[in-house]
Amino acid sequence: MYERERELAAVREAVDRLRAGPEGAGAALGDLLLFSGAAGLGKTTLLAEARRTAARDCTVLFARGSEQEHTVPFHVVRQLLQPVLAGRTEAECRELFGGWYEIAGPAVGLFAQGDGALPDPQGVRDGLDWVVTRLAVLQPPIVLVVDDAHWADLESLAWFAAFAVRLRELPVLAVLGYRPGELPEAADTFRTLVTGRAARPIGLNALSPDAVAGLVRSALGDRADGPFCHECWAVTGGNPYETVELIARVQDRGIEPVADAAPLLRDLAATARGSGLVRRLERLGPGTVRLAWAAAVLGTEISPGLAATVAGLGLAEAADAVDRLRTARILTGTTTLEFVHPLIATAVYSAIPPATRTALHGQAAWAVADAGLGIAAAARHLLETHPDSDPDTVDHLRAAARENLRAGAPEAARRCLERALREPPRPADRAAVLYELGCSALLTAPAVTVNHLRAALAQPDLDPDLREDIAFRLAQALAHSDRLVEAAEVVGDEAGRTESPSGRLRLQTAHFLWQVFDAYETEGPARSRRLARLAEHLGGHTEGERAVLCLRAWDATLRGEPAATTLAIADRALGLASRAPLSGQTPLSGQTSLSGQTPQIPEAPLWTGTGPGPSPAPLGRPPRHSTGRTRSALSYTDPDWGFELPSVAALSFMYADQPDRAEEMFGAAIAECEQAGWSGAHLSFGFTLLGLVRFRQGRLGAAEGFAREGVRLADRVGRRVPAQWYAVGLLIDVLLSRGHLDEAQRVADNYDFGPPFPSAVVFPDPQTVLGRLLLSQGRHTEAAAELAEVGRRMEAKGALSPTWCPWAGHLALAVADDDPDRARLLVAQTLERARRHGTATAIGQALRTAAAVADGGPEALALLEEAVDLLSRSPSLHEYAEALVDLGAALRRADRADEAADRLYAGVDLAVRCEADGLADRARAELAATGPRLRPLRVVDSPATPRGTAER
Repeated sequence: MYERERELAAVREAVDRLRAGPEGAGAALGDLLLFSGAAGLGKTTLLAEARRTAARDCTVLFARGSEQEHTVPFHVVRQLLQPVLAGRTEAECRELFGGWYEIAGPAVGLFAQGDGALPDPQGVRDGLDWVVTRLAVLQPPIVLVVDDAHWADLESLAWFAAFAVRLRELPVLAVLGYRPGELPEAADTFRTLVTGRAARPIGLNALSPDAVAGLVRSALGDRADGPFCHECWAVTGGNPYETVELIARVQDRGIEPVADAAPLLRDLAATARGSGLVRRLERLGPGTVRLAWAAAVLGTEISPGLAATVAGLGLAEAADAVDRLRTARILTGTTTLEFVHPLIATAVYSAIPPATRTALHGQAAWAVADAGLGIAAAARHLLETHPDSDPDTVDHLRAAARENLRAGAPEAARRCLERALREPPRPADRAAVLYELGCSALLTAPAVTVNHLRAALAQPDLDPDLREDIAFRLAQALAHSDRLVEAAEVVGDEAGRTESPSGRLRLQTAHFLWQVFDAYETEGPARSRRLARLAEHLGGHTEGERAVLCLRAWDATLRGEPAATTLAIADRALGLASRAPLSGQTPLSGQTSLSGQTPQIPEAPLWTGTGPGPSPAPLGRPPRHSTGRTRSALSYTDPDWGFELPSVAALSFMYADQPDRAEEMFGAAIAECEQAGWSGAHLSFGFTLLGLVRFRQGRLGAAEGFAREGVRLADRVGRRVPAQWYAVGLLIDVLLSRGHLDEAQRVADNYDFGPPFPSAVVFPDPQTVLGRLLLSQGRHTEAAAELAEVGRRMEAKGALSPTWCPWAGHLALAVADDDPDRARLLVAQTLERARRHGTATAIGQALRTAAAVADGGPEALALLEEAVDLLSRSPSLHEYAEALVDLGAALRRADRADEAADRLYAGVDLAVRCEADGLADRARAELAATGPRLRPLRVVDSPATPRGTAER
């Protein structure tokens, strides 16, 4: 602790602040202390002093990174938490973890997760946040101490980097020591934490000559003269570890600490590190050397018995070797051994001959497995062995990969499977290993997944079931890489090849799914016809049939088919009795395009291949969850269909003016994601789409809140990923409806919201949202260009719905001044489609837009009166409020002030309930223009809620 006054003061100050708690509103509770420095500068000693300082009335959790164990996922997290969990019963652990027990329990080693949905790594990190937070609340303040953080596993570093931002909100102090030049390149978030502006690492410096002299004299006495002390500083460079070891060697040799002995110091100092240390170890005998090697291979917290097994020594011989290593200041401890300093461990490990090191890792793998320490712990040794065509090694690595996936560590699983592939596996197992390797990176690196799955699909003599699974996952990976055309082709080809009826139905559904989600699809009408034929006779009795019907319901929504048709199909998809007769279905070929032509949907076979058609044979897996009256057709966390099909089923209800059913389904989806620990992209989609439902209802404040939560969750996934497109687009759309135009532009700027747009369909369509943003700023020419491009894309796709993507109405407003005839044609055709769709919201929206581009006078009034009448029966509060204000303004301009005031009073009341601030301001301005009224302006301060009857 020489010349460490500044560092010790920082520790004491942080611990005292933690003990005292908040002294006032907003006072910091916890803190982050970072100590950086090269090897041997005293970080370990400093952290030990920090532990002693905090131990009096704080809960100290300690862990140390290990150079040999940095590939073991959550190794550091387990060191931190297992001591406080070890004395708890399962019931007590469940109470501590709350709803996160099944999700985060495997990561801390409480149990191995069973079958079911694999946890999302972000969900596991959130669960660990909860556990540490609970400990901080239930116990004395928490002090987390992590030594050698540069050697911590990537999973632990990722968790800590995310948790660190909350330290000042909690009674948690974190103290870390690390070597700045050895931070792992892959630990991006941790590197950002320790090098960013929020953290100010305290760098440790070498000791001065005076400090070294004091250290020498404190150990050797005042007889140590100046030249001797100065030479101690010169040969060690002031490195505290090397200085202490040098003094110990001087004491062992009985050297007199005077100037005449100074020439001996350089050779003595060399025995504390590198080759000098190795030579000193070799003098202890071959058995002792072998035990030291075994300990270096095992890493930290070394069991003497396990080290003896790896070294191939008897227990008595191993005990003697341990005693000699303790005396030589190489090992310390009794029931658990560890190296006196990491530098020693590194030197010993590096000195092991390569062939011997590999053999020791192989021996350690089986010894660790036999000791019951888990296949994942054994796998890190197998990663260091040479390939040897051993089927048992492949099986163990595959098992370790599965365990890592269940613990929320897909990168660790990938490393195991890549090593298994190099073993290599038996020819019959190679495709399966490639498939598992591809699946391990599906969510984290879909482009890598594509390569592995293509290689798996190219293997000869594939099992039919495995081939089906490979093709299915390959399509998913391609779709997640924004390559939807390729995704559809892969499963389309396999559907024509497979002989299994249930497999064919699964692949056909996937084929249609990626075509429907292709925003740039050019043969949508033909595809819709094939999908309708496939779904026509399916009753929704199996999971595969329900998946097809979900997709068919959404396709009907996109095409703008009658809402009664959509609802009937969606009900069948959910296994519910139809609420609308199928006899009302309008032929697909009856729709008209905005160009005035009727798209022809040619009769086409479902597939170009041969074989029997789809069969209602069960696929063998029932839906996992049932959530009340309106159930999801498939689980939101289903490994096959993910969020897509349950989501489009819910949105089919929403666009058919039944948002309450969609709200129920998305609420259940969010609960399911949270229960499964999926707090990344899937949960972001859930919140965003629930926000879309609120937006559709006109509950704009709530919609903005859900959209912002979707954005927050998507930000943790990455930039310009699908979840972010969804959330940011919805947030901008909601802000525009609320009248917050400047904020909408700031969000667009922050997220670079613009081309290139994704190839996948996004809700709401981002290019349409951009067009609306430009239109709100008066940039009509730019808006018209964007919206016209949307129109070309939607027409080619056959997505003629006037309500899910209202590009035509916005385009009409953009061109109304320069080309009124085009604007009127656009709204007339939009109104025709809206009437065909048949919902009050769709028709009301179209009527209001038609009134906006009409010549004014009686025609506009008639259109607005019809819009108000229809929208009064719509679930959309905001659309109704817009129509009321538009009608009130039109009546005022027609000198019908009393009627105008009645409409405007109702409009402003409803706008306030919707939290549509811009609309409310416009309504108030129109009211002021009507002149004084006897009726006072009533403002409702409560947030928007589902409509009752008071405002009517």
